[in-house]
Amino acid sequence: MSHFEKKIRTPQGSLNFYLNRIYTTEGLRYHVSVTDYNRKAHSFNMEEKNGKWQLVNSSTCPEWIVEIEKDIEKVILEHLSGIK
Repeated sequence: MSHFEKKIRTPQGSLNFYLNRIYTTEGLRYHVSVTDYNRKAHSFNMEEKNGKWQLVNSSTCPEWIVEIEKDIEKVILEHLSGIK
């Protein structure tokens, strides 16, 4: 499965994150989207660097997403371990 949904606890409460595994010219990435409690949609990409999954451009993300980057990485690693 290349896309899935996962509820993640955030500073705004538990939110549903939608993750899509995509292949780009730069390699494997995950496109992630979430709608916060103010109904504002956020989307960003995660990529693997030096064995860790991290935000491609954290400066474009709200601070609360940057704060849970490790939690999103954990979800990606769980997904990848389940598809091998």
